[in-house]
Amino acid sequence: MDRDGSADGVPPARSGLEKVLRAIILLLAAVLVLGTAYALAAGTRSRSDRSDPGPRVEVPREGEAVYSRLGTIRASTRDDPPAVVAVSIAFPYPAGDRAFKEELDDKATRLRETCTAFFAGKSAESLHPAFEGALKSELRDRLNAQLSLGRIRELWFGDFAVVR
Repeated sequence: MDRDGSADGVPPARSGLEKVLRAIILLLAAVLVLGTAYALAAGTRSRSDRSDPGPRVEVPREGEAVYSRLGTIRASTRDDPPAVVAVSIAFPYPAGDRAFKEELDDKATRLRETCTAFFAGKSAESLHPAFEGALKSELRDRLNAQLSLGRIRELWFGDFAVVR
């Protein structure tokens, strides 16, 4: 026999404290495994993934076409130092309205300039995804003020990024 009372060199269980600690470790491991499995099954994502949902695919209603010729708008915010904004803008319009489509094509450069000026007049904080609805409404109204043959009902932002 060894000094500690074991015959094979392996110490006996020391106390109830060791058992409690082992149980706690097993419990924590089980919680970690079950939490990970739940998160994967529920489709939860990290906070950074939720703030950047990625490109959204908007689908026009029947009888509508999508105008996307404004392309990607790039602007610097009014902050010091300025952040860079990059956003692709598209919107639905009545597919059969040739006059409105022609007006959009004719005024595309001016509409792009309006979008650039709009984003350049904003701070990076005001471009947070939480304010996206208000931003779209305000920009839509500014664009509609330049149109005479039709109205933009809604704007779609794709690839919306603010880089500081």
